[in-house]
Amino acid sequence: METITQRAIVKIASIRVVDAVIGDVVNRDPDSNRGWFEIDNIEPLHDGSWALLNDATNTSITAGPLDIVGLQVLKKTSFD
Repeated sequence: METITQRAIVKIASIRVVDAVIGDVVNRDPDSNRGWFEIDNIEPLHDGSWALLNDATNTSITAGPLDIVGLQVLKKTSFD
């Protein structure tokens, strides 16, 4: 059996849509274990809202710039 020396721990934070960046892993419902996706495109829309998109999976969130979404924050932890 292989010994695990490093593990990724995921914490969930809340951020405003306008603060999301490409590469973030987000979800409209931060309490859900499903529906998370990595942002690969961000588009401002004509009505002032924003679209956070993953073009490969055709997944998106459309929300106002100050609406809250969940963000996965990854922390790598080493075990000795």
